[in-house]
Amino acid sequence: AEKLPRARANDLRDLRPAARTASGRVASLDLVGSGGSTAVQGQSIRRVLSPEPGTWLRSTDFTIKVTRSGSRIERVTVEGRGNGHGVGMCQWGAIGRARAGQDYATILMSYFPGTELQRIY
Repeated sequence: AEKLPRARANDLRDLRPAARTASGRVASLDLVGSGGSTAVQGQSIRRVLSPEPGTWLRSTDFTIKVTRSGSRIERVTVEGRGNGHGVGMCQWGAIGRARAGQDYATILMSYFPGTELQRIY
């Protein structure tokens, strides 16, 4: 796992998305302290913003709201929008639908409306 510099929580001055992917997910997050800034990239973002040690944020599809008292950060709120990679089909949702008795065609059509399935062999 990538090692990130340890910073004192009271030294953090700001955190902000520095880059987003084409689907709107955070690709790079800047952590700004009194001594400069550190860029966190890719899936490491999910670990850095995890709600508890040993857990991961569910997705990099989120917004950040920083609440301040003067220049001091009082609270950081991360509002997520789902799980996964953003390609359109939730694997857990598909499993749930299959267990509920839906066939593969019904499941695929619900995730990808307008799609036509054809047998090619």
